Amino acid sequence: SCRNVLQIAPTVLFVCTNKGLLQVTFKDTTLNNYTLYYFDNSNGLASSDTYNVVQFNNKFYVSTSKGICYFNSPDELQHTVAPNTIINNCTVNDKNINLNAINVFSYKQNNIAFQIDALAFKRVTQRGIFYKYRLEGLEKEFKTATGYVVTYNNLKPGTYKFIAKTFYNNHTEDETPAVYSFTIKAPFWLTWWGIALMILAGISIFFILVLWRVKKIKKNETEKAAIIQTIAEYKFTALKAQMNPHFVFNSINVIQNLILEKDKTEAYNSLGKFARLIRMVLNQSDSVFATIEEELDLINLYVELNQLRIDYPFNFKVDAPAEILSCTIPSLIIQPFIENALWHGILPLKGKKLGEIMLKICIQPHNILLIEIQDNGIGRKAAALNKSTLLHNSKGIGMITERLKAYQTMNNNCFAELEVIDLVENDLALGTLVQIKIEIAHDAK
Repeated sequence: SCRNVLQIAPTVLFVCTNKGLLQVTFKDTTLNNYTLYYFDNSNGLASSDTYNVVQFNNKFYVSTSKGICYFNSPDELQHTVAPNTIINNCTVNDKNINLNAINVFSYKQNNIAFQIDALAFKRVTQRGIFYKYRLEGLEKEFKTATGYVVTYNNLKPGTYKFIAKTFYNNHTEDETPAVYSFTIKAPFWLTWWGIALMILAGISIFFILVLWRVKKIKKNETEKAAIIQTIAEYKFTALKAQMNPHFVFNSINVIQNLILEKDKTEAYNSLGKFARLIRMVLNQSDSVFATIEEELDLINLYVELNQLRIDYPFNFKVDAPAEILSCTIPSLIIQPFIENALWHGILPLKGKKLGEIMLKICIQPHNILLIEIQDNGIGRKAAALNKSTLLHNSKGIGMITERLKAYQTMNNNCFAELEVIDLVENDLALGTLVQIKIEIAHDAK
């Protein structure tokens, strides 16, 4: 409890309490920044139980429960030797250790706690004692301890020195601080020989991965070459199926009839178209891909020649935007379906209605190229009654399906799909729709 206050300077007060004489020194005018000094019987007062303090003739007189005492200045009370600092106990990972015997620990023993204390050779009060400490190797400045135990967790490998000092009444410093040096060993993988082993292992793994990668690349190249060879074989088979003997012989017969009818100009034109078609097919057979423009040129020429042979007129329409004509697709993939639509859909109509074949090509979302071949012929069900037609269609579709699979394999399993749809209304066949969907590969653009 506060019993009396004496102002001894503009920023210094003496306060008498039942626990001793308190000196308050303000460091600025805000009254929030100040220091405290406690003086009691350990500093020379007759008793810590003080009642009043006065200043007379440059001396300070303090009345206590055991009498009156005096001193010339506060410095006389502050001049006290600080107690010696000691480290009472040390724990490593919560286990007590012998400070005199152990100072080297493994990297796992990295949680260390120190219990510090003050050893006094004369009676002092604990209220005026506080500690400062620093761990060299981790901390640059001393810190004030908030208790008797200082703890460090998860210390890194290295050499450390723990230093603890005792201060008394915020003025007197222990001249012989407590010191404890110790070392936390690095794990083997952080030692020079461990690092060397890991570097050697890393280099070995790197070369193993390089060799594995080279082997895989060679294997992929071999597989790709095999796929290309397979595609070439499919193309050759498809070429023979597309340029069937009936078409060749019938085209030649048409040209011969034109010559016999003395229409030599038309005969020469037809012969030129026929030769050009043969040349285009042979040229495409040497390439895995063809542009849409090249494929359309071949198809248009094929249809023109067939219009000379067929007695019944039919329409052939193409809807393909100019911006996609430079895109590339597997060569000779559309013509077989035009041939099927013409010979097994339109021709059996025998002029009962105007035959029509519509070829539409467009780009859908996700870079998907959609190719649609639609005819208004007799439909697959009626065409299937002809066994030779059924056999030809199944072989042709199977061949195109295999080529699409090979295309997917060549282009990282990109999307490719073939679907044949029967157009029916009220059980009446309206024709056939073929849809080919191909993801345009980056290498095929």
